[in-house]
Parts: sequence; C-alpha cells; structure tokens
Amino acid sequence: MNETNNLNIINNMFDTHKDRLNDLRNINIVDDVFNKEDQEEIYKLCINDKYYYRTKDNIQKLPTGLVTRHIHSENRDYICINIREEKEKKKDIYDYFNTKVNYILPKNFHFTRFSINFFGPEEYPQYHEDSNTNSDLSLLYYPGLPEHEYIDIDEGGETQFLDIKTNTIIGVLPIPNRMVVFPSIIKHCAKPYRSENRLSIATMLKECDFCKSIQSIQS
Repeated sequence: MNETNNLNIINNMFDTHKDRLNDLRNINIVDDVFNKEDQEEIYKLCINDKYYYRTKDNIQKLPTGLVTRHIHSENRDYICINIREEKEKKKDIYDYFNTKVNYILPKNFHFTRFSINFFGPEEYPQYHEDSNTNSDLSLLYYPGLPEHEYIDIDEGGETQFLDIKTNTIIGVLPIPNRMVVFPSIIKHCAKPYRSENRLSIATMLKECDFCKSIQSIQS
C-alpha cells in the first residue's frame, strides 16, 4: 500500500476530465487500500453488523438486498436481520473505516452516507445515481479476507457503470481490499454472485462548505 500514491489518485481524479463528470474515465480504482490486519478487521465488522430489509435503489422499484444503517438512512419500515447468529459488536464499522481511510479522502470532503450492502446469490439490484450534485463523490469498498483475492469471473459480482453517451457498460471486479471512487452522478449497479453472498461498503462524500470558507479566509 502506497498512501501517497493513493491520495494523489483521488485528489487528482478530475484533472483530465473534470468538464465531463459523466465520463467513465472518472472512475478511479485503488487496490490494496488497507494492510492485512485492517482488511481482516473491516471484513469481520461487516459480517457482524445488523442488516435491514426494504432499502431501494429506485423508489419506483421493489426493495432488494439488505443494508446497514449508519449515516443518511431513511426511517422506512425496515426489518432487522443478522447475517450471523453469534454477534458481539465491539467496534463500530463506520468509526473504524473512517479513521483508516481518512488519509485517502479528498481535501475538504466528508462522509454524508455510509452503509454496507448485502446481496444474496442471484439477487439483482437496480441502476441508480447516488446524487445529482456534480461535486459529490461516491466511494465503494469491497471487504474480504486476503485469501479471497482469487475472483472467479463466471461468478459475476462486478459493479457496472453506464455510459449514457455511448449506451455502453463497463464492469469493475469486486476484488477484496479494492476501492472505487467516482462522481456520484454516474449511473451504476451492483451485480450479484451466482452462488455466494456479496458485501460492499457504499459511501458518499460531499465537499464541506465550512471547510472551504475557512480555507478561503486563511488564504
């Protein structure tokens, strides 16, 4: 893991195509984000969290999958489900993840949405945009153990991104300890595995107006 390189990748993500935020070239992939110990701890916290049913990618469609409620979760008629019966939660996944990933976050940005998505085999979510605000960023992280690094491409599980200009789709494989950062206005969709459960941490980042105002005063 090279923290400096990871930071530069994220902070410079709009340099080339910042005038075309829907351009799929603004999708940035960072591998080996955490060390082995943190990678294992994040996976364990994801497995042991509480999950809820009735979340929707699209308000006009039926709910799919399970989701945790950490930040920016709506108070709908959720049904709580533990995906592990034995559960003794000692740490909060949001606090742990936020602390560990803070060095990667673009300057003046902070989390406004944080959840873990859980999809069973052959459970299909819908395409959606995380935000219609140009400055918002989405950050996906694929939790998993180091020994899970082998990906059977026939199992599926990729995140698909839609290019609305060319009507084409590209996919990013959910390799454990991989992070994907992209403008939140890009339409995307998780794809399920054929025979395994699928976990991903899904977050959204907004630029902090207060931080920007302080920075302008100091300059």
